[in-house]
Amino acid sequence: MSNLRALTVNALYHRCDASQFDFSTTAELEDIALALGQQRALRAADFGLGIKKEGFNLFVVGEPGAGKQSFIRDVLSPRLSQQTPPHDWCYVHDFTDLTQPIALQLPAGSAKKFQKDVAKLVDDVLTALQAAFENEPQPPEVGTKLTMLDPQTAMKASDYLIAEMSAIYGNSPSLRKYFLDLQRDLVANFPYLMAINELPSATNSPWHNPVSLTRYHVNVFVAHGSADNTPLMYESNPSHGNLLGQVVAPMSERKTEFNHIDTLRAGTLHRANGGYLLVDAFKLIGQPSAWEGLKRALATREIPLEAAPSAHGVASTTTLRPHPIPLHIKVILLGDRSLYSLLSDNDPDFMELFKVVVDFEEDLDRSPESTRLFARVIGSLARREKLRPFTAAAVGRMVEHASRLAEDQGKLSIHLGEISDVASEADYWASTAQRNVIDTADVERTIVEQQYRSGRVREHILEAIDRGMLLIDSDGAKIGQVNGLTVIEFGNQLVGQPARITATTRLGDGKIVDIEREVELGGAMHSKGVMILTHFIAARYARSKPLSLSASLVFEQSYAQIDGDSASLAELCALLSAIAETPINQAIAVTGSVNQLGESQPIGGVNEKIEGFFDVCAARGLTGNQGVIIPHSNAAHLMLRNDVVEAAAKNLFQIYAVKTVDDAMEILTGVSAGVRDPDGNFPEESFNFRVEYQLFTLAELWQMSADHPTANDARD
Repeated sequence: MSNLRALTVNALYHRCDASQFDFSTTAELEDIALALGQQRALRAADFGLGIKKEGFNLFVVGEPGAGKQSFIRDVLSPRLSQQTPPHDWCYVHDFTDLTQPIALQLPAGSAKKFQKDVAKLVDDVLTALQAAFENEPQPPEVGTKLTMLDPQTAMKASDYLIAEMSAIYGNSPSLRKYFLDLQRDLVANFPYLMAINELPSATNSPWHNPVSLTRYHVNVFVAHGSADNTPLMYESNPSHGNLLGQVVAPMSERKTEFNHIDTLRAGTLHRANGGYLLVDAFKLIGQPSAWEGLKRALATREIPLEAAPSAHGVASTTTLRPHPIPLHIKVILLGDRSLYSLLSDNDPDFMELFKVVVDFEEDLDRSPESTRLFARVIGSLARREKLRPFTAAAVGRMVEHASRLAEDQGKLSIHLGEISDVASEADYWASTAQRNVIDTADVERTIVEQQYRSGRVREHILEAIDRGMLLIDSDGAKIGQVNGLTVIEFGNQLVGQPARITATTRLGDGKIVDIEREVELGGAMHSKGVMILTHFIAARYARSKPLSLSASLVFEQSYAQIDGDSASLAELCALLSAIAETPINQAIAVTGSVNQLGESQPIGGVNEKIEGFFDVCAARGLTGNQGVIIPHSNAAHLMLRNDVVEAAAKNLFQIYAVKTVDDAMEILTGVSAGVRDPDGNFPEESFNFRVEYQLFTLAELWQMSADHPTANDARD
């Protein structure tokens, strides 16, 4: 019999003593940054945002809902008001090539005024040219006066207007050049801007014709307020056009003429230029042209404008080729670890352009100090989301739930999304109870309601077991049969499900068949676990004789993909039981991984797995003999439901933490495992002796069959 004791009740759940808090409600606590425990991420973000070298853009790594975007915004907030607002940008025509609009840089907040000033300048220049023309003597033989305005006279007549504009905007060489080119173009085209064959009257200004004057129109491409902070923008739909801007073809025609400069549309990259841009990496990678365009822009440090595809996916035949705008920006991608690994392994440009990884912690050590800081996070979150304050006891329950989310008694989950969801729902239940504060009952009801809403699968599993459609024994003893424990993922919830694992053995050539792998329902990790069992058995029991055993392992009534090695301990127990012909107690379920040395290894979802088998036993009636075997290293991860803890307190359900397969077999069979004596022999009454004896017997039978000609012929 096993001397291994079940875990004590205190080991099944780590409670939070609310008396450690020196506040009545979180309303008394000072605010704290919600990014608790993110010192590594904060240090990386400070570096990445501070360095100005090329390629040092950021990739923030963390699970969805972890608060990555809020974290970056909080880190950037003090920087935004300290930096100079970025420039405005306008597009104007290059009068020597109307297909290549020019980008003009202007001080922040001046683009719209510039647009109006240029429009007025054009009017004023044309008025001045008209006046100069009317005052200029004309030869009588000339058939039309429109062609006889002397260019030098025209330039002199408008010089003072150009000089005034240059004085206002003349700090930029590109602007001075634009004003001069504008003046020359107005002079050259003055005859075509007037009515044909006659001079316009003072009350009829033909230069207001929009068709003829659109060549002088200014497209306010990016405009900031003069008092605006450095831009911080998030692009929720990073398509090529939304991110990089586009040239939009007119509705009425496929060809973009010079008079369609307003078809140039800025993208988020233009509007965030000079500041910071946040983009969801997963959404961005789903837009290949946008991803490639962003990489080109970051590599060349300029943003080109290209035509947008039509609704049918056909590129526009636009002839506009706008000059690119210089790019000075920090791009911050938000994604998870798998996507970061995928990009770093497969995209050579990625690591050159996103050199700073900001790696989010998912939990932090649970200590008196961190618990008090966690209470301040709850208080800050409540104020930010306009929730009721939490009582000290309610904070204690939130601490316990954070440990459950972290799957560790010694950790606290700092997944802001999940914590915020629980807090918001607890506030709702407090409101229905007409309370001014959130108390323990509200947090508890939130957790129960969340479990109920996602509990349909769990209830169907229990119903199938109760009706005998899913075969699970919870009493008696069977040879080669054990209750393994699995989990089903449903949204963000895990549902525990027992699974019958059976093993059969016979004389053979040492091969253990994994039926799941043979029918392609077993993944690589599961197959690895089964291979480990083979070598463990051979190394322990068949060191001096060949392993003359054929065996098969299977998850009964399993019709979906199975992966992972968390059932390898249960599989080994079933296999050893079949070899030793010793029955296993069906009231005890098993979970855990095992290595070649027979040592148990930790697995995930341990709480849900235990609760899944408990629910089956509770539905049939707890007898006091039921329980679950887990790896010893998983004991620190236990944060079980209240009903499981209460049953354990009444000795109606036990949790055993084992270090080796020998510990597990002693509990399951009631037979001492046994250890080898100095001569290398197991005690005759031990379980290991039974296994070794049966394998030796099979080896002798195999040798006898090998020496028998008929047996050889049969094998051939």
